[in-house]
Amino acid sequence: MIICHKYKFIFLKTRKTAGTSIEIGLSHHCERKDVLAPLVPKDEKIRHAHTGLGKQNYIPSIRNYHFYAWLKLLKTRSRIQYVNHTTAQDVRATIPQSVWNNYFKFCFERNPWDKAVSWYYWKTAGLSEPPSLCNFLQREDSNKISNFGIYSILGEIAVDYIARFEDLDYELEKVSKILGLPSALNIPKTKYNNRPKNLNYKQILSKESQSMIEEICHREIGLLNYQY
Repeated sequence: MIICHKYKFIFLKTRKTAGTSIEIGLSHHCERKDVLAPLVPKDEKIRHAHTGLGKQNYIPSIRNYHFYAWLKLLKTRSRIQYVNHTTAQDVRATIPQSVWNNYFKFCFERNPWDKAVSWYYWKTAGLSEPPSLCNFLQREDSNKISNFGIYSILGEIAVDYIARFEDLDYELEKVSKILGLPSALNIPKTKYNNRPKNLNYKQILSKESQSMIEEICHREIGLLNYQY
């Protein structure tokens, strides 16, 4: 998650959409005053090697809190911190309204069936006896399978643009032009999982699994017209 004041954008990081790689690429265009949410230590090393920057300014000032942030503070007894997958609601509640209204807000989304399979292999990597995909989907928090809650507020889309992971190179070039970056985004590869190479999601999903994902992710499926 990034708030860049120089190029006036807010990047919301979704799951299994090359988010860390994109975050590092965007960090290259950031300055010390900008917000960079923490990455896991190995990815922070990669970011620092590429950009000279690391996690910074990721605990928002209480003086910028809106009603929702104060309510959350009273409930949890802890301040909001910007993390990997901070929601649009948390960001909007902790920054000046002028920043939220005037900065370009964007994220990436992915075919939900493909994303769920990628998430399964990521979460079960290293397990000696991983659960079946169907059992995994039944037990997993639906908010981890669906990204919709990250870029929406009370069911309404809260970003200006949703880029498609499937068209990553095209989208990176488009976003670079929209933001007015001096050079195209150069993103490193940061995360790998045990998903067999070239395994199409249709080769592993049963009818039951397909239906479960469709139910969990029906909002983004309808929004972006994803097809199985």
